[in-house]
Amino acid sequence: MKLILNILLLFPATFLHELSHILIAFLTFSRVYGISLIPKIEKNRIVLGNVKVVPVFKGVLIFIGLAPLGLLYIAYFILSNRIIIINEWFTYILVFYLILGSKPSKQDLKSALNGLFSISGVIMLFIAGLILKFYVFE
Repeated sequence: MKLILNILLLFPATFLHELSHILIAFLTFSRVYGISLIPKIEKNRIVLGNVKVVPVFKGVLIFIGLAPLGLLYIAYFILSNRIIIINEWFTYILVFYLILGSKPSKQDLKSALNGLFSISGVIMLFIAGLILKFYVFE
């Protein structure tokens, strides 16, 4: 019973978490070939959802894996601009689930590190560093 209650309470956060992976996968032109929001027990742990992606190149796994962290920015934006969605209670519940869903899983971190330690990941970070150096921190 406790397991079912946890799954039901965490479903909105899981949905937002997986949706962030899907959005970034589409924005990086990667192919999404599997989406699951049905909880499963794998190796003595509960997997609440997953998204299977074929990245356009390995380096984009950094962004796809860490995509849920973007939910923190959305929560911050809603709160800092005092945006009310439907009503105040709904807004606070939405922000709660955005924050809850923003935690990357172990698999997310593994994928991000896999992308980081690839040739394309190193090249992307190098280019990002150059852009920051010459255009942002002039």
